[in-house]
Amino acid sequence: MSTDLSPAAALDGCAFLAEASRRLAESVDYEQTLKTVAALALPRLGDWSIVDLAEPDGSMRRLAVVHPDPDKQALARRLEVDWPPERDDPLGVPVVVRTRATTSTDPVTDDFLAGAARDPGHLETLRRLGIASAITVPLLAREQVLGAITFVGSRPGRGHTEQDRALAEDLAGRCALSIAHMRMVEELKKSVLLRDQVLGYVTHDLKNPLGAIVLVASQILAEARTPREQFTRQEQIGAAERILAATVHMQRLIGDLLEVAQIGAGGVSIHPRPVRPAAVVEDVLYTYAPGLAARSLRLEAAVTGELPLLRADPGRLRQVFENLLENAAKFTPEGGVITLGAARFDGSVLFSVADTGAGVPRDQMPRLFDRFWQARWPGVGSAGLGLTICKGIVEAHGGAIWAESAVGRGSTFYFRIPVQ
Repeated sequence: MSTDLSPAAALDGCAFLAEASRRLAESVDYEQTLKTVAALALPRLGDWSIVDLAEPDGSMRRLAVVHPDPDKQALARRLEVDWPPERDDPLGVPVVVRTRATTSTDPVTDDFLAGAARDPGHLETLRRLGIASAITVPLLAREQVLGAITFVGSRPGRGHTEQDRALAEDLAGRCALSIAHMRMVEELKKSVLLRDQVLGYVTHDLKNPLGAIVLVASQILAEARTPREQFTRQEQIGAAERILAATVHMQRLIGDLLEVAQIGAGGVSIHPRPVRPAAVVEDVLYTYAPGLAARSLRLEAAVTGELPLLRADPGRLRQVFENLLENAAKFTPEGGVITLGAARFDGSVLFSVADTGAGVPRDQMPRLFDRFWQARWPGVGSAGLGLTICKGIVEAHGGAIWAESAVGRGSTFYFRIPVQ
C-alpha cells in the first residue's frame, strides 16, 4: 500500500487483510469463502460487489452478487440469472482476462450503462442499482486469471482511491492464491482416489484370471509328478486353452487400464484415414454375430441411406462398437436382439448400439461414462472402464457419446462422428 497513508489507515488496512487471510486459511470451500470475503470488503471497497470465476473451458460464471440492501440484492440477483457474464462485457472477468490488469470506471455514466447493457431490461436493472463507480480486480495466480472481483460504488463522488486499488489488489492476490491452493488439493484428492480405484481394480479383477493360470499350472505340475502316464493330447489342449483364455483376459484388463491412463493424460491417440461407415458396421456384424448367436442373442444392422466418408480411425471405431456390444450382451437376456445402427445426422454420422435388455435406472444414467463405475444389476459385474474408453475415443474424433435407457425396455448408446 502507498506510503502516504496515515498510521491509523495503514493499521486498519492491515487488520482487514489479516481477517481476510484468516477466513481464507480456515476454509475448505473456496467458492463460499470468496462470497464471504467479498461481503467482508463492504463498505470499505464499495457499496456492493460481484464475484466472477473463469472456467477451464474459457467460459465465465457469476459466483455471487453481494449487496447489503435486501431489495437491491434481489434486484442484483437478476444480473446473475438473466444476464450472466459474456466475453465482450465491459466489466468483470472479460476485461481482466483480456488485460490481466485492474480496471476502474469513475464515474459510471448513463451513456456507459447504455453501452454495457444487452437489452432494455438489462439497462433498466443497471440504472435501478445506482452504479456510480466500479473497480474490477483480477484474481491472478501463477500468471493465470482465475476470475475477478468487482467493487461497485453507489454514491456519486465516492470513487476509488489509489489506496483502495492497492488494498483491493492485495485482497484479490490472497484470494487467488487460496483458490489455486484449494484446487490443487482437490486435484490431489482426485489423484489419490484414482490410485485407490486402480489398486482395487488390479487386486480384484486381475486376481481372477491370474488365479486360473496358477490353478491350471499347478494341476499340470501335480500330474507330471505322479507315476501315471503324461497328459493326453486332449488334456494338454484343454489346459493350454484355459491358460490362453486367462492370459487374454488379463491383457484386455491391462490394456483398458492403459487406455484410461492415456485418456487422463490428455486423450486417446488416433490415426485417421478415409472410412466408409457402413463397412465398419458390416465388419462388426460379420465378426460378432456368430458368437452372440451361440449365446441365443441376435445381432442385426440398420444402416440408413448413403453415408458420407469419414476421416476417422477405423480400429478405434471398431473398439467403440466392441465395448458397446460387450455391454449390451451383458445386460440382454437370451432371445434378445442387439441392433447396430448408422445414419446421417446434422453434419455427422450417428452410430448406435441398441439392445432389448434390462435397461439402466434413471438415477444411474449420469454416471454411465465415469471411470470404474458400473450399473448395479444383479449377477452382472465388470471393471467399469469400457464406456469411459468409448467416450475418450469418440471425443478424440471431435464427436460425442450418450445413451437413452428405460428399465425393462433396453438401452441405446449413440455416438456421433463429425464429417470432415
